[in-house]
Amino acid sequence: MALIRDEFRALMPDIWVERFIYYFYQSFRYGIELEYPYKIAQRPPSLTLFKTIREYSVLMRPYLIFGEIESGLVLPEHIFEHIVFQKMISHMTLVVAWQNDIHSLPKEMAKGTEVFNLVFVLQQEYNLSLEDACSEALNIHHKELKEALTLHAEYREFGEYQEHVDKFVYYAGVGLQGVNSFYLETERYKHGGEGFAWPEMSNTDKIQL
Repeated sequence: MALIRDEFRALMPDIWVERFIYYFYQSFRYGIELEYPYKIAQRPPSLTLFKTIREYSVLMRPYLIFGEIESGLVLPEHIFEHIVFQKMISHMTLVVAWQNDIHSLPKEMAKGTEVFNLVFVLQQEYNLSLEDACSEALNIHHKELKEALTLHAEYREFGEYQEHVDKFVYYAGVGLQGVNSFYLETERYKHGGEGFAWPEMSNTDKIQL
């Protein structure tokens, strides 16, 4: 992590590097750390809590701001922290989370060790069949994307920084499409889980770590 930080500092201003570091902290502190007890217990949380944690555990928030590198435009703090801008980031992050859950479902069903997946949570929450839960997960994905695009299209009050925001959203969209293409092409999510990069651990192994 220190090496990544130093490499970014060679080409990006401190304000951007601090954002990147903070988003990584958020992802681990409020995402991965909070989902861990549910993974150990093999019991998913409620849908409401799941959505809250999943936004951070998908570990996408730090990478969305790569758009500022590609565009060469680092947004000032008062724009970056604007509630509409932050809401767009939330929606775009969850789009990736739902992509991940849908694409990884065959692997996770085969392994039988994962509970932190939107489809499994929907099955528990609404007593749905697998087919119906998959359909609802896809609907949630589409709604998430639509809300992000609606916010961007409707709220045009960023003044002299509107073009910067537009470029940020554009490059974030390129990133989202790139992630989805990765899911379609990688061997990591092969049916049955044989393409997974490392062996699964038992719950006993996890507790001993």
